[in-house]
Amino acid sequence: MMTNSLVVSISMFLFLMLPGYALAGDYQLPDTGIDKCYDNHSEITCPSPGEPFYGQDAQYDGPPLSYQDNGDGTVSDLNTGLMWQQSDDGTTRTWQGACDYCEALALPLGGYSDWRLPNRRELMSIVDYSRFKPPIDTEYFPDCRWSYYWSGSTYVANSPFAWYVVFLYGSVYHYGKAHHGYVRCVRGGPTPAPSFHDNENGTVSDSETGLMWQQGDGQNKNDSGRTWEEALDYCESLNLAGYSDWRLPNVRNLESIVDWNRYNPAIDTKFFSDCLSSFYWSSSTNTYYSFYAWSVGFGYGYVDDGNGTYGNYVRCVRGGPSPTVITMAISSITATTASSGGNVTSDGGASVTAKGVCWSTSTNPTTSDSHTSDGTGTGSFTSSITGLSAGTTYHVRAYATNSAGTGYGSDVTFKTSYASTLYVSLSGDCGDKTPCYDSIQEAIDAASTGSLISIAQGTYDESIVLNEPKALTLQGGWDSTFTIQTSDTMVSSITISNGTVAVDKLVIQ
Repeated sequence: MMTNSLVVSISMFLFLMLPGYALAGDYQLPDTGIDKCYDNHSEITCPSPGEPFYGQDAQYDGPPLSYQDNGDGTVSDLNTGLMWQQSDDGTTRTWQGACDYCEALALPLGGYSDWRLPNRRELMSIVDYSRFKPPIDTEYFPDCRWSYYWSGSTYVANSPFAWYVVFLYGSVYHYGKAHHGYVRCVRGGPTPAPSFHDNENGTVSDSETGLMWQQGDGQNKNDSGRTWEEALDYCESLNLAGYSDWRLPNVRNLESIVDWNRYNPAIDTKFFSDCLSSFYWSSSTNTYYSFYAWSVGFGYGYVDDGNGTYGNYVRCVRGGPSPTVITMAISSITATTASSGGNVTSDGGASVTAKGVCWSTSTNPTTSDSHTSDGTGTGSFTSSITGLSAGTTYHVRAYATNSAGTGYGSDVTFKTSYASTLYVSLSGDCGDKTPCYDSIQEAIDAASTGSLISIAQGTYDESIVLNEPKALTLQGGWDSTFTIQTSDTMVSSITISNGTVAVDKLVIQ
């Protein structure tokens, strides 16, 4: 037996159950948006395996570009978790002026004061390479200028310069910090840096993107390189480390291994020791110049396009990000069950082998916690959550798994209901609320596990005893109509011998 004679005052708390979702903290490298195929001259029907020009960006899907207009001058990126300033102010600034502008950007924009200048990878993440003039989704970013926008990343080869993204086609270059460019601020993040692992079989894995890279270039440094068509064919034909599903990376894949804190080459040479300070082909075409394809310069880190008949170098990739999934709102909430589900909007480039929801009383649950199994593949699904405790707040996330890993949706919270609600008033009058008791002990004796006992304000000259296996919530401080909690309820003591009691606005003295 445990006797509690301490003075306890527990403040009232509120649980808000919103039918939407908040941004998840998980980062997904978004797709480029390209959905058409080209040869060296014009658009073509996307080729089949073994045909010339097979293996283009459009033939490998990643998480689609996905945004949410927050209705307050901000746009949330559902892949990266970043929140963007929706409209820039049309003013050009020096690089330092751009940094200062974002850091000073506060109310009323979204009610946040932690805005900053995006780094180059973050700024590049909103480029839609299927568009030009400007290469961005103008439904969400309607006023983008056909010009360059500052990033917060300094050009380390020459520190008076900084990186910028050209919102004309999508190139990435550097420019003197004293010059003027446009600004689009961001908050959240920062975007994760690559986390490489040498697999000691000629490949390197990046745990942040789920991509596996060819460690070497696969060609002599004296070679003049390969044409774009040859580069596509080389990767499609590559058999390395027991894998045959290699491909030419898209431009966003390839830029993800740039280390802009290095140059000559701009890559981590601990893992990619033989990288040339030259341009490497991506599988992404320039939508405006159909005979050009995008490439990344591993001398300094440029992102530029080039004629597909010219010679560039090649580094192949396989795998892709984990699936993209959205957590659906919680419904049909009872004391011990609820309904949820999700929508797998992208398989990340590999088949989804499992999906469902996971839940816990802690934030950001994973499949190591309680979870459902609701099939495979993309698309919407529903989930039944069971085995819950009454009157408890839970966190839920949808999940989907492919060969690259498990992707999670946003963290949605809800509170289970109570098995029943009983009311207590010193006068024995609870208004229209039933069942009504004039002592707390009577209500405890009558309550079943998982019940809520709402107690009117006042001083109860009784000792409360719980000696049965019950889990109850005692909620004090209610007014005579049980509409609002106005002050504490006072009781003399509580004895617990077999069960649990949660208290709210109840003082035990």
